[in-house]
Amino acid sequence: MWKEDWRDRGWSQVDQAWDIVIVGGGIVGASILGEAARLGWRALLVEQRDFAWGASSRSSKLIHGGLRYLKAGQFQIARDSARQREHLVKGKAYLQTIRAICQPELGWTDEHWEQEEQTYLELLQKSYSLPDHSTIPDWQALLKAGQTKKRLFPISAGNVKKT
Repeated sequence: MWKEDWRDRGWSQVDQAWDIVIVGGGIVGASILGEAARLGWRALLVEQRDFAWGASSRSSKLIHGGLRYLKAGQFQIARDSARQREHLVKGKAYLQTIRAICQPELGWTDEHWEQEEQTYLELLQKSYSLPDHSTIPDWQALLKAGQTKKRLFPISAGNVKKT
């Protein structure tokens, strides 16, 4: 637990020589601090208010492959984002936890979205190798069989209210 004089003790150490000074205690600053500490660096993190107060506190913290850039036609940024994601996944595995995300489809079709999705998948295939499709669960078949419906989606259409 923090002792009463922790803030005063912290301020008394600010005048030291630091290997790195990090401005901002959001997810990026905290991650850099963690990496610096892991490397044995003397690191100082300064934050205007409190940890995770700013913009990164409102982020999903998901590492994505640049999908949002495709909509605006920023293909190079999308490709760079996918490559950076691959670098992070391969080189900094201890900083992350891989999570499967299942997004339910509610029965509608959208030809435009299907075209965007196809373009995205083609770009991904050119940027880096995708996992073997046979390892990806067939969520639609599982849901139809009722094997995962209650565990994944505990609500039903009958108890959802439109607002």
